[in-house]
Amino acid sequence: MRKIKLITISLIFSVMLGIAPVTIAANSDIIATPTTHLLSFDGSLVDVVAAFTINNENYFKLRDIALLVNSFDVTYDSEKSAISIISDVPYTPNGTESTAKPSGYTTIAPSTDKVYIGETALDLTAYKIDGANYFRLKDLGAALGFSVGFDADTKTVLITTVSTAPPPAPVPVAAPTITPEPTPNTSESDVYITDTGSKYHRSSCRYLDESKYEVSLSWAISNGYEPCKVCKP
Repeated sequence: MRKIKLITISLIFSVMLGIAPVTIAANSDIIATPTTHLLSFDGSLVDVVAAFTINNENYFKLRDIALLVNSFDVTYDSEKSAISIISDVPYTPNGTESTAKPSGYTTIAPSTDKVYIGETALDLTAYKIDGANYFRLKDLGAALGFSVGFDADTKTVLITTVSTAPPPAPVPVAAPTITPEPTPNTSESDVYITDTGSKYHRSSCRYLDESKYEVSLSWAISNGYEPCKVCKP
């Protein structure tokens, strides 16, 4: 009875002095458990990453994901309670990354820190657990360009940054049109040559107006004569 009176008196003085009572664990209605799921990054299992399961969804420590993906950096402005994510740069560790999986926590509350990529504010679901921000993994993936999946058979969370899409099909190229060269007319046994030319002709060719000598086709070919491109013998 004496203990109850002391607590009551303490609360009354707190209210009178404008001092809020100290809360041992903020938002005790939020239940978070260290995740038992495995984590795979681009096909390889990862051991040390801090993660909790809240409302059946996985929440990961932002700096652990930054260290793992290594394609964005993280800075924090304590005066503005603002997290800045710098994309397309390697991550710079600051010593607060996880070295062991958590076994539990002391305090948890919805995070009120603002998050930005460049000048763009992000609307991400996050909790502050023991002073560190934990974000819903699929929200981070959507904002930062990596894929998140889950293998129910192996209870494994899948993070993929390497594209698995098949290469684009080659664009068909039309085959060039080839016009066959005319072949010598072997149905005629005789062709005609001239005094100075190097071609053999049909008897009606206009190039035979000044001179015209009948020879066999085989003789013309064997002596280096070529078919006329006009009369095409």
